[in-house]
Amino acid sequence: MSVFKNKNFVIYFLLIITIIFISILLLIFISVKFQKQSQTDIIQDQNCQNISESDAIGIVQELPEVKRYLSYFSDETRVAHPSKEPKIIIDAETEETLTIRVHEIDISGQPSIGTTFNTYTIDKCTGEVICSFTIYDEQGEWVRVSEVDECGGYGDEI
Repeated sequence: MSVFKNKNFVIYFLLIITIIFISILLLIFISVKFQKQSQTDIIQDQNCQNISESDAIGIVQELPEVKRYLSYFSDETRVAHPSKEPKIIIDAETEETLTIRVHEIDISGQPSIGTTFNTYTIDKCTGEVICSFTIYDEQGEWVRVSEVDECGGYGDEI
């Protein structure tokens, strides 16, 4: 009696071969998918500008509304607020973003409350302003206050 004459053996043999074949195809598919993902990550990392804290502050300083705000503290216009000085600082940092705060401090030595002009969240890879507390147009004109969900909730990164 031949082994191949036994129908059950042939069916089991073909089933096992089919399972092995499908497993190999699945492993190849997963391997290719992870390889493509790794290549995508490498390309994204190569395109990332790795914005530094000073770069982010520079980006914010060049915004039209910030330039206008800083001009209020120039020697010619300082008469209105002689005891105030503008500051641009890193307020918070995450793995992907830097949050910059533009505010003024009192330099007179008298107790006072600091005033925040605006906060800006900068994407560390692209250098884009991805969120700000107050929205301005391209000319630096006030448009509106941003919605909480536009920035993922205020103060979450602090």
